Amino acid sequence: MTKKENRTEARRFPPGASADLILRGGKVITVDPRKPAVQAVAIKNGRFLMAGSDSEVRALSGRSTEVIDLKGRTVTPGLIDSHQHLFEYGTNLLQLDCSPKKCRSIADLKRSVLKETLRRAPGEWIRGVGYDDTKTTDLRPLNRWDLDEIAPNHPVFIQQVSGHWAVVNSRALKTGGVQENTPDPKGGSYGRDPQTGRLNGTLYEQAEFAFVYEGTTGQPPIMPPFSLKERIKGVRLASDRYVAAGLTSVNDALTSAQTIETYQEALKSGDLKVRVYM
Repeated sequence: MTKKENRTEARRFPPGASADLILRGGKVITVDPRKPAVQAVAIKNGRFLMAGSDSEVRALSGRSTEVIDLKGRTVTPGLIDSHQHLFEYGTNLLQLDCSPKKCRSIADLKRSVLKETLRRAPGEWIRGVGYDDTKTTDLRPLNRWDLDEIAPNHPVFIQQVSGHWAVVNSRALKTGGVQENTPDPKGGSYGRDPQTGRLNGTLYEQAEFAFVYEGTTGQPPIMPPFSLKERIKGVRLASDRYVAAGLTSVNDALTSAQTIETYQEALKSGDLKVRVYM
């Protein structure tokens, strides 16, 4: 920026104007072909006041301005993810973590579920997420009899990490009205033991979605939905992780009336910290 341009830039702000935040001493990517990178930026009320050199931006520093020295680090614009499931990810964070970090074997997973049975009343659902049969040591997938052994009095739902299939126990099958002679739903199927032909508790695609998602089958989900308070908490937890990863805008690819209500209320309460498109 020339001295003349700098004087013009300075006249845009009223006398005594100061930034809330200044980032200096780094490389800030602007996505402006005329000035693709700058040393520093000044921000006020969530908006950029100026992008330029350290000396140019320093003019907008006041007594209450927070100044962060980037020490040569790079700042990029917020990332936009065009296919996300923020709402679902948030509710996942409220459930039992069955990922390989926590459950390296079926025995590990069973111990985790057993602990949940001790803190939940009989009949209350136990939900787990992140189970990955390809990263456990058992060389076989989880089945309903594994879950029946430690949770006969609780319906249990364990979602595989892909989100496209899950394993439930006998109590959950009964709660969902799924019997040995129940036909496969359109767009999904019930897994069966290859030796006996009996239901093994695996639910694929629409068979799984009937337990979880509102609106995918035309019926309310078999599992009771999370309360609005719980859903807002999930949005807050997910938003915090998204922001920490640099995501500032996402497109939620699976929404319902419940999802929209949750986003609206989370926005009002300040718990939704990223832009969401649907």
